[in-house]
Amino acid sequence: HFIRYNYGNHLKILKRYPEALEQFILAIPPKALFNNLTYEEKLNMPEFIWGTTACFLGAFCANKIGAYDVALSLTDEALSRRPNLIDARLRGAEAHLSLKQYQEVINILEPSLMEDHIEVVKKRALFFYAPYRLGRALYLLHRQAQATSLFASILPNCTDITVFTHLCLCAAELQAPVLWRYSRQRGAALIPDDPDWPVVDQVLQNAEDHLQFNPLD
Repeated sequence: HFIRYNYGNHLKILKRYPEALEQFILAIPPKALFNNLTYEEKLNMPEFIWGTTACFLGAFCANKIGAYDVALSLTDEALSRRPNLIDARLRGAEAHLSLKQYQEVINILEPSLMEDHIEVVKKRALFFYAPYRLGRALYLLHRQAQATSLFASILPNCTDITVFTHLCLCAAELQAPVLWRYSRQRGAALIPDDPDWPVVDQVLQNAEDHLQFNPLD
């Protein structure tokens, strides 16, 4: 199992996602191995730790090739072992995003950002990817104020251009010129020729025109 887990990791690094997915699935240790153990005892077993990781890494690979049902199944398997693991919840949220099941994204991620006992393997999953994916779902459901709050929470040291383009669009809809000008400036400094800017700029120009036409708004 451990050899397959490591082999799957190398295949994933090489972006050979179908092969990596196969190896991760074969790497998952049977649950019977952990029968009659407390959760604390399980966490002291390497097989339990990397076995759960194989589940959510397999889900990552499944998402990459559009096998969203497989990704969700592997997410469920990971969470049946470690229910508070944000890395696993994130993989399920990404599958739901791709399936346009935005409320499901909220259902799986929102509790993760409020619970005190959440577990995480990679801190970036908790402090960037989870709030970003949740913000995306809220944005797509036209809940712009909540989306803006989440996008703004990950701004420090942010180098992902889509955070700034989303903030521009949210700020335009919320008629928040200070925010959209700031986001546009930060984003342009990051990637001035991003292909999304023409669309974003048209939205911002319309928002600027609205401000000039309705100066008291």
